[in-house]
Amino acid sequence: MQTKLIDIVQQSPDGPLAESILRSCVHCGFCNATCPSYQVLGNELDGPRGRIYLIKQMLEGQDVSEKTRLHLDRCLSCQACETTCPSGVDYHRLLNIGRGMLDQKLDRPLPDRIQRVTLKFVLTRPRLFAWLLGLGRLFRPVLPARIKQGIPLKAPMPGQKPLAEPSDQSGSQGRLIFLHQGCVQDALAPEINEATRQVFTALGFRVETLTPGCCAAIEYHLDFQSDASTCMKGNIDRWLQQLSDHPDARVISNASGCGAFLKDYAGLLKNDPEYLEKAQALAGKVLDPVELLDARVLAPLLQGSRVIQDGQNVAIQTPCSLQHGQQLSGRLESLLTDLGLKVSVPKDAHLCCGSAGTYSILNADIAEELKRRKLHSLQALSPAHVVTANIGCQTHLNTDGHLTVKHWLVLLAEMLTEARFQRPQM
Repeated sequence: MQTKLIDIVQQSPDGPLAESILRSCVHCGFCNATCPSYQVLGNELDGPRGRIYLIKQMLEGQDVSEKTRLHLDRCLSCQACETTCPSGVDYHRLLNIGRGMLDQKLDRPLPDRIQRVTLKFVLTRPRLFAWLLGLGRLFRPVLPARIKQGIPLKAPMPGQKPLAEPSDQSGSQGRLIFLHQGCVQDALAPEINEATRQVFTALGFRVETLTPGCCAAIEYHLDFQSDASTCMKGNIDRWLQQLSDHPDARVISNASGCGAFLKDYAGLLKNDPEYLEKAQALAGKVLDPVELLDARVLAPLLQGSRVIQDGQNVAIQTPCSLQHGQQLSGRLESLLTDLGLKVSVPKDAHLCCGSAGTYSILNADIAEELKRRKLHSLQALSPAHVVTANIGCQTHLNTDGHLTVKHWLVLLAEMLTEARFQRPQM
């Protein structure tokens, strides 16, 4: 794609990168085939190719309007187009540059700004969010149906006792991992972090908690990029200090959305020479749990569970942040299959469920249609269990009430507990 970026853009820190990304696009349109918003709306400007043209026009000095913002805001940032693109277009980087420049050129309407500031304030403060969620659950029976749907009920916690003796086959006796707890997850589904600790403890890992702190994904995707940058730098300083005495320790994030963002710290801070190297050091320590679990060690601990013995069908909803953001497509499916589970995937496994962080709030109609399609695909599998790897996907899909979606580590914790009590006592 030929470009004629204006001088002020060319001379900006992001100018060369933006020009390089634009020039890599060959207009093929393959991206539209896997773009969720394009699939729903059918508008060229609501697909990656159309948005690239809008950003190109802006960077070349053409006027922007609320129409530009509308189509950029409708992008879920799922990165499915990047997985599909034969030219390797780094679309999400270009989108971030475009959204940042658009906010400099065009103020958001006041109601939109208030909504985004409110979401940023509430969602990044776990105690406030937990209090408001508790209040919502208290009054849930009398709330309108649309609001009630968005307030998840409490899920049962898995067993509190250690699930199994640490395995001496793991080769990871005493290996230390730090668990990133996220912002809203403990309030929405505390069983996820508890299950994570139980599964890894059963395999001989030492699990400690990373110093609390939002990964900054919420702020960044709400277009508070400067605030997000400050948050990321604070995290880097705190977490590298905590990790300094444990050079072999790793950080795990059981919310794939947070994990994808943490792994991208170096890319997001690429223009900051003071923090780039530190961001690379931290990002290099971040793993998704699926990258750390060894099926050969875990499988024997699960054999007494009914999920395996009865061949129960486990459907997997793989979050975009896991398969596209972290490029771990197929890893969860392979792990669960190697553990002896009967695994199935929906026909549209590559498409977003509509959650996408705050997208389901800011673009509710599109998100609801994507959720409807995803639930239909999952129900067609007649699953006994539906699992995912991200709290956002889990919460979004559970608001409909047709299926119960849980984190895959919660399923494993339940299986470990069941298998433990099935084994004969010595």
